[in-house]
Amino acid sequence: MILTKKKLDSMIREVLSELKHTPFKSDYEAEEHVRKQQQRHAKERAQREEISIVPGSLTALAKGVLAEGDLIDDLEADAKDGFVKIRRSALKRLLLKEGQNLQRACNKIGMKTLKQWLVISDAFSDAAKGRFGDPKKK
Repeated sequence: MILTKKKLDSMIREVLSELKHTPFKSDYEAEEHVRKQQQRHAKERAQREEISIVPGSLTALAKGVLAEGDLIDDLEADAKDGFVKIRRSALKRLLLKEGQNLQRACNKIGMKTLKQWLVISDAFSDAAKGRFGDPKKK
């Protein structure tokens, strides 16, 4: 018996059907299944992104995950769309505003900056010594 691709395929399908794992009847069904899965996962990611306080790109970056070619793709997309000149002072104001928004969002979920933790720690230290609320000596 010569084992051809067609015979091998029929044998695999027969064994799978015996195990009640019926494969897709055609390549189209398999592709359709994959397409539906991708759409469902994309929808779930979009929903998670929508309710998340921190954008997904930042959480991925925080985990050290950077998709291959992300930076190159971004630069190429910018080059296609063009560039905008902006005054340095306007850029600094924008970045400061975005930083404040990020800090506010982080504070809402209980995150603190180092400066905030130092103030809290100092207050606990003063309370332990019985000097809580007393003016600081300079």
